[in-house]
Amino acid sequence: MSTNAGIASETLVEDTIARMTPEEKVAQLHGVWLKDLLDEDGHLSIPACERYIPNGVGHVCQFSSATSLKPDELVQAVHDLQQFLCQQTRLGIPAIFQEEAISGFSARGATTYPQQIGMSCTWNLELLLGNTQTTSRIMRMAGASHALSPMLDVLDNAKWGRIEEGFGEDPYLVSLMGLAFIQGLQGSDLRQGIAATAKHFAGYGNMNEAMDVFWDDVLMPHEVAVRFGHVAAIMTGYHAFQGVPTTASKFLLQEILREQWNFDGAVISDYGAVRQVNTVFKYTPDAITTALRCLEAGLDLELPVCQIFGEIPKAMAEGVIPTDLVDRAVRRALTFKARTGLLELAEVPVGAEPLDFNPPANQRRAYQSACESLVLLKNDGTLPLQSGIHSIAVVGPNADSCYALLGDYTYQALNEFFRRNPVDPTNPRLVTLLAGLQDRLGPDVKVSYERGCDWSPIAKEASVKDGAGDQRTWKSATAPMEPPVATDPERAVKIGAESDLIIAAMGENRYLCGEGRDREDVRLPGDQEAFVKRLIATGKPVVLVVFGGRPMVLTDLAPGCRAIVYAWYPGQAGGHAVADLLLGRFNPSGKLTMTLPRSNEQVPVSHRRGYRPDDLPIFPFGHGLSYTEFGYDQISAPATVKTSDFNISVRFELRNTGEREGVEIAQLYFVSHEREINRPAMELKGFARVKLQPGETRRITIKVSSQQLAQHNASGGLTIHPGIYSLLVGASATDIRLRTELTLTGETVSLARREHFFSRTTIE
Repeated sequence: MSTNAGIASETLVEDTIARMTPEEKVAQLHGVWLKDLLDEDGHLSIPACERYIPNGVGHVCQFSSATSLKPDELVQAVHDLQQFLCQQTRLGIPAIFQEEAISGFSARGATTYPQQIGMSCTWNLELLLGNTQTTSRIMRMAGASHALSPMLDVLDNAKWGRIEEGFGEDPYLVSLMGLAFIQGLQGSDLRQGIAATAKHFAGYGNMNEAMDVFWDDVLMPHEVAVRFGHVAAIMTGYHAFQGVPTTASKFLLQEILREQWNFDGAVISDYGAVRQVNTVFKYTPDAITTALRCLEAGLDLELPVCQIFGEIPKAMAEGVIPTDLVDRAVRRALTFKARTGLLELAEVPVGAEPLDFNPPANQRRAYQSACESLVLLKNDGTLPLQSGIHSIAVVGPNADSCYALLGDYTYQALNEFFRRNPVDPTNPRLVTLLAGLQDRLGPDVKVSYERGCDWSPIAKEASVKDGAGDQRTWKSATAPMEPPVATDPERAVKIGAESDLIIAAMGENRYLCGEGRDREDVRLPGDQEAFVKRLIATGKPVVLVVFGGRPMVLTDLAPGCRAIVYAWYPGQAGGHAVADLLLGRFNPSGKLTMTLPRSNEQVPVSHRRGYRPDDLPIFPFGHGLSYTEFGYDQISAPATVKTSDFNISVRFELRNTGEREGVEIAQLYFVSHEREINRPAMELKGFARVKLQPGETRRITIKVSSQQLAQHNASGGLTIHPGIYSLLVGASATDIRLRTELTLTGETVSLARREHFFSRTTIE
């Protein structure tokens, strides 16, 4: 937005505030469900609007995922509601339409990309940025201007249900992925892009309250999002930090976010979190005090509906809540609308052409994303499948289930889990593994299918907590709506024994993983592990394909499986992608961004916490195999660098020593030898994603800023300490191919704040 446009918007905002009644101000500080404003036929109901939003409204929440409207119906509903707000409310202020976007636009018929944890395993920032750019365009077509994404929690506890929504366990990679996501979604002008939301601020997925860890690990992705991504909105979490609910935390929302980082966007609550300040945490005695404490802390909007902020006009009249405190929140809420172009909205157009939320270009992106998200964990040479395979047994609960493809915030999962509308596998087409194999295999290969076992007794496997969190998950059903299929385990084992190869598709679904679905036992659920052991006992080669949202314990199964593929929730093209990996139609390149634990007792585990030599994880951070081999050679780096120097250049050669083209993700780690300083066991400081032809060698240079070695103390001070480091280059956190030593000399350097978070990589 230009300077003149910004001044004009500021003037418009101030003029609007001066004209507003207390009730009109509060109307801009909360949301409404679109579904509550529609009649039985899905058309806007004027009486419902007059009842729920007579003074206007700030946001329309999950406007597409909480309905079953087709694209054209959805756009018409948005048009009609904006027309009501512009023409039939006194101030004529349009609403922000917001939706989920971690797997693409959560709308009926829209492209479904892999879940966010799967996208992180691509380590492909350009691919992610391109996906969110396409999502942004589709959302704008639908009338949206705000996404409740991405999630930037740094995660290393596989037992937590929402782990699938994040980018993994490493703050460096989470920060890079989050930045790419935000830049793609928002673009250079929020009037054309979609305002992103960094969540959950801060520490929701990582409850470690050690302050040095909090500053360095938990806050880093959010700081990058605010200072470099210029993220438009911040969402608080359902948790408390140091005894204070984050929704009412001055330390987080005022001292860090506003004062240290100069954030000037909107702070929104997670759904229902404002009320829980009082009802769950007992931090406040009543609704008015809750509203006061949240506003004082710096919260601007209560979502999804008005549960607490409705008390504000009364409290203003009684002098309990100061007018200037309310005006501050209203100013931010209206400025948010101005930045997204809504205050300039003269009329609401409706396109004449039918809308396509899943165009061919997006379908190709979904397939590419699925391919690159898959991680080949083990392979004894069984993959890719050879021409001598004439019969394949496809078994397991995820072999022919759409649930195996869908993360918890996809349209399909949200609509079924919360609204009990069964998944439609046709719009977009959801390709299961069985369907993918049937599409790809010729008539010479016989494919036999038998489910063999179910996921588990889901109500016993996944805990539904009656505490802080989205209240809808407390009331949601625990049983999938997919019609139960009678299956015969004996027949599954029999067809496995009679086939040349067994493909076992196991893992989780939305009812076992996702928001509100924690699990204490993170082995394969139910009887799945025992079932796979029976398959292994047939003596036929078993390829295990694991679908799900969390790292699961595979320790007892890995030795007996010839190959293991971790598929996560790969989205609409997942079945074709997995089939093509198995058949060798592309060369896998995905690498884990979360450690797969050896046992339940090992959780939480991460490379930054450190792996014990006598209790290594089954598969480490950064691990992922290819159908070719890569050689590392010729590392060079300065032996000594001063703490005041700017760059540390690490160079090495990477060569494809195999017989087919492949992509290697080479990783650079720093390990501090200064044990009196509490640093992580190892720190990812850079990586290179390199495509190589057979026999090709490339020279890689990773320039690490000395500021990347700075560390916070418990009170937030940031310093670069002299010391000795090992510089490790490898294919994973444990597969280290090259190493050298670096001594950082000179005085301790204090920084006001870090200006350089990321290394720069060049490939020659």
